[in-house]
Amino acid sequence: MKSRYKRARPQPEECGVWLDASQLKNKSHQAVIPCTSSRFNPLSRRQSTDSVLVEFTQTKPPPFFSKQTSMYSFYSPAGNRSKQHSIAEIDPFAHKTSPECEKSAQKAPNVMKPSPIVCRLKSSLQYLARKDLPKLAYQRLKGKSPGVIFLPGFASDMNGQKAVALEDFCKSLGHSFIRFDYTGCGNSEGNMKECTVGKWKKDVLSILDDLSEGPQILVGSSMGGWLMLLAALARPEKIAALVGVAPAADHFVTVFNQLPLEEKKAAEEEGEWKIASKYSEEGFYTVPYSFIKEAENHCLLNSPIPITYPVRLIHGMKDEDVPWHVSLQIADRVLSTDVDVILRKHGRHRMSEKEDIKLLVYTIDDLIDKLTTLG
Repeated sequence: MKSRYKRARPQPEECGVWLDASQLKNKSHQAVIPCTSSRFNPLSRRQSTDSVLVEFTQTKPPPFFSKQTSMYSFYSPAGNRSKQHSIAEIDPFAHKTSPECEKSAQKAPNVMKPSPIVCRLKSSLQYLARKDLPKLAYQRLKGKSPGVIFLPGFASDMNGQKAVALEDFCKSLGHSFIRFDYTGCGNSEGNMKECTVGKWKKDVLSILDDLSEGPQILVGSSMGGWLMLLAALARPEKIAALVGVAPAADHFVTVFNQLPLEEKKAAEEEGEWKIASKYSEEGFYTVPYSFIKEAENHCLLNSPIPITYPVRLIHGMKDEDVPWHVSLQIADRVLSTDVDVILRKHGRHRMSEKEDIKLLVYTIDDLIDKLTTLG
């Protein structure tokens, strides 16, 4: 006998995250505070009347999704791109499945599986040969403009979560993407102890000059945010926009200058400085004293920064390595009027949590829409 009760149709579920940077500004639980830079940056030496958009964001924990969850709606980016994206294309932690994997999944027993079978499509490792300079390891996807180039942080490499997630995102949109290792880091040639900020800046310029085509969005994490600014000043014709993630502009010089006089003299005499870091197995990084002196030639925050492209700065307020005030200083110094500072209330320095990376992806997607519309 048929049941007289009809089974309820599953209702669409919300993902629980903000979809893009433009929609972030319209959420009721987000405080958007237009303010003058001097109010939030007491270290500023000049009074600026340019408004800086400061966004305090906090997302709720992502809801649990089982394999049986139905997704009735898909996210379709704004602008003039008509393509709709499934959750696997916009979620940096969800990846496509190859035909070979699909065949193997079909042969599997018809039972509930805890997770789908996944095969990730990866770009191949290549090397950029340079005259009289170490070879740089990189991975590149060719595609549409604007392209995206990821700049990792100090002593980091191109295989971090943010870099891989951005590669998958750019692949889903058909845009070009490059990630690489600095000299002395990862798979690149060279000795890290002999590197300087100036040498790593040359690495970024080599990638821009020899590998990129068309305008690029530079995404710099930590020290990569400093190099991002330096590269933009050196190659303004190559840049479409900048996205800094906990950007560490002038960081080493600023921290060193805050040391007691005795410690600075000891570092000068010993020829090296041990900077504490929880990311090192030893608990500190040993930085040559010459590295600090050379880095002084690349400091930016003491004067206006002649950058006029769109700039997005994302920083965690729980960052114990680079204070979030640095992002406000950068926003104050750049000449661009299109500057957004997004502060994550519980974000830490690496900004590698799932919600952090989603925010980064959606911010870049919003920039691509903006640049495509303007173009």
